[in-house]
Amino acid sequence: MWAPPYLSSDFLFEIRLFGEIVKADKYVWSPREMQRQGAINDIHVESTFTLADGCRGAVMAVTLPTQARTAVSVPLQINITGTFAHNEVWDFFKQQSKPTQWDDSSREALFSEKDGAIVWGNDAGAIVMRTSMQV
Repeated sequence: MWAPPYLSSDFLFEIRLFGEIVKADKYVWSPREMQRQGAINDIHVESTFTLADGCRGAVMAVTLPTQARTAVSVPLQINITGTFAHNEVWDFFKQQSKPTQWDDSSREALFSEKDGAIVWGNDAGAIVMRTSMQV
């Protein structure tokens, strides 16, 4: 993830249902948005990832439309990992958020909960996650 001067060269954001990544059966990739459709255990899954206009941000919407007449329980797992850094100097070499020659724990990103949101970050910045569903 690169958004100069912020970067995470080893960033991973992964959503799993029933402990598995949902394979995309259909997808549309455009410059500012990615839409995916798939299914797992007879559950249809739709997701849209959209970059925000005019700021460093994005919105990811995941929808599980169902025609079932009864409630369906779907185990949800979100995996987020990586380092997070603020680099003042950018050049033609691949930027790294992970220190290579020294131990710099300031680039480790930690999780916290604040005002009902999950916050992943450090002094360089943060990624904030909220949900509109009741959990």
